[in-house]
Amino acid sequence: MGDPVREHKIGSLTVFSNHPVLDQFARDMLAGIRAENLPAARINIYVGIHRKFGPPLFRRGLRLGIQTEHYFDEDGRAMWRKPRPRRLLKQLLFYHLILDLSPANAPYY
Repeated sequence: MGDPVREHKIGSLTVFSNHPVLDQFARDMLAGIRAENLPAARINIYVGIHRKFGPPLFRRGLRLGIQTEHYFDEDGRAMWRKPRPRRLLKQLLFYHLILDLSPANAPYY
């Protein structure tokens, strides 16, 4: 069984992660956000969209996914596995916005 889903909240923003490294990223990101700067609308951020989140995925509000996996290196070569187009399609249909942290992943999209 995978790591438990961790949830961090500040104002209208909730951040979910389910791996220790991704959780540290989530906490670091939240440390730079002030509740008074957030809109009133609910925002849910899922760190590491390649991971499974279970029921928290279906919370009401804007769903933002952060892609943390690196599929390609700087030269465009696949790194550790080939991305699956079906997975990408599911992610694009589910999340309202996706932020990929690696510019080298552009060929995946």
